Amino acid sequence: MVDIGSASLADWFRKMSANYGKEGPKVIDLRDVDKPILRAFRGIWIPKKIWLDKKLSWIEKLMLVEIDSLSTKDGACTASNKYFSEFFGISERRVQQVLESLKKKKKVVILKFDGRIRYMKAII
Repeated sequence: MVDIGSASLADWFRKMSANYGKEGPKVIDLRDVDKPILRAFRGIWIPKKIWLDKKLSWIEKLMLVEIDSLSTKDGACTASNKYFSEFFGISERRVQQVLESLKKKKKVVILKFDGRIRYMKAII
């Protein structure tokens, strides 16, 4: 199995599936605990180009897909490191490292940062 922090990929998928039950979409937090939004989770799809990219780790692949999934119509994702940390079950420091790696690999672009909110786009 693939390791994502302290949990296997299969364990992570089981955990994420349990978070989206038959009752429909749940409120998830993109920026702060006090500013939730609704998102309908329909599953996960990883483009072939990303899936087969041997230069990307599994956590990088999953983070790219999550950034893309959370992007608005204009292509911007505003999720915080705290959100990714809680979603993936990894530290905020590890989230920062993964995002830095994705930026160096030109897979994530920071569109703007207004001092509080980061606007980023996954290059898929």
